[in-house]
Amino acid sequence: MSEAYSRRFDLVAEGYDSPALHAMVTSARRLVELADLSTARLVVDVGTGTGHAAIAAAQVIPEGARVVGIEPSGGMREQAQAKVRSLNLSNVEIRDGDALALPFDDNSVDALISASAIYTLPDIPAALREWRRVLAPGARVAFSSLGVGVNSPYFDLLERYGIPVRAHNPLERVSSVEKCLRLLEDAGFEGAASHVEQLGYFVSSADDCWALIWNTGARIPLTYLPPPVVDQLKTTYLAAMERERTSNGIWIDWPAVFSLGRKPADFIRRAGSGSE
Repeated sequence: MSEAYSRRFDLVAEGYDSPALHAMVTSARRLVELADLSTARLVVDVGTGTGHAAIAAAQVIPEGARVVGIEPSGGMREQAQAKVRSLNLSNVEIRDGDALALPFDDNSVDALISASAIYTLPDIPAALREWRRVLAPGARVAFSSLGVGVNSPYFDLLERYGIPVRAHNPLERVSSVEKCLRLLEDAGFEGAASHVEQLGYFVSSADDCWALIWNTGARIPLTYLPPPVVDQLKTTYLAAMERERTSNGIWIDWPAVFSLGRKPADFIRRAGSGSE
């Protein structure tokens, strides 16, 4: 991954564990459940961020197994490593690394997970092929993304201020079951499955809604705007979200897409015969 990527996600590292972002935690834990890591000896968590999925995986892997979290952002790694130390998890290692060039041998990884990170990658098909390379024959890949239906006034405001996010939204590449299934199948995974679970929740204030922007990759488009314009956009956004308030609070829509596949069990034999 590029140095520019790391710098951008360094911006949000400190606030990434904000309570307003708790869907990041719940979706990571759910991904680990679906991945079924009960027999895995080496689990790789690509784009581990502050370690949500890596830490969840460490709770369920067998004794003597280990989790390696790969994260290019130094700020994110520092947050993840601090949590691993505070929880005294000796079976988790957080490393710098590139999702498109993993530091593992062919056929050496028992399970690969990636929670709410795949849409940040510049070349998703290339990443999936790389993930297939390191997985052992018959091993599973599992990733989560954010589905269609999210309609925030934030995107409209960005468009108004000259940031064409709708035409270049990286989420769109993995925003549906159909898209995720096609990506997995094109990358050579078998038994591909994908489904959506609504993990939405209420927050108590418009400031919590802004925290979801300011402490995630959604903040990146704001780096192209002058600070006074960002302040103006924030004021307009907060007012719009206050108008969405109900007696329960302000609803945050979170249609999480969970996708899984397996590397063919006979991959080595087929590769050796000249076909995959």
